[in-house]
Amino acid sequence: MRALGRRRGYLPGPALYALGRGNPYLYLSSIARPEIERLAACCRELVVLVCECGGKRSELLRMAGATEITIRQPHPHGTFYNLFRCGTGILLLAYMDEPRQRQLWEYWHGEDNILNLNEFNLFQARCREIAAAGMFCSGDEPPPAVSGAQRISIAFPILQSGVPIAALGVLVPRKEFDSAGDSPALAAARQCALNIGNLLEQ
Repeated sequence: MRALGRRRGYLPGPALYALGRGNPYLYLSSIARPEIERLAACCRELVVLVCECGGKRSELLRMAGATEITIRQPHPHGTFYNLFRCGTGILLLAYMDEPRQRQLWEYWHGEDNILNLNEFNLFQARCREIAAAGMFCSGDEPPPAVSGAQRISIAFPILQSGVPIAALGVLVPRKEFDSAGDSPALAAARQCALNIGNLLEQ
């Protein structure tokens, strides 16, 4: 469970979502799919919906372009990725509390993270900035993290009652970003994440 603070109660945590037939992530995937299909058709690039499971990133939905979609469930023996090595993983880490961040840093060799930070305190400070911004964009990171990259990774949290339960990620061609560092895909991804969160509240 996730504590919401003193006298504010609890919400189910990611581990609980991955257990049993009544997996709430199935519901998340079903309501998110139409929104993700619209976003993928708009961006014509890779769009993913991911969660954290056992300290790693687990994909729930993946859509490449406007036609190909893959649906998965979090599973202890499924395909996982290191949270520190992808934009959606960094976003999920950014919203974790300090003890959990530190535990994963020490266990999963956080010094190899895409933020190119080799001290936990610096990593934690950057995570606070990402959480405050409410998004992660690899275009904001210094080289060598994105040097020569042809596509930029964007990630937004999926919120349920104000608590991040998943992350939406999009890969966008670097050439689509203007001089101000903005792109239509960035706005569309932000709106998609908000729409999914609103559907969860209904």
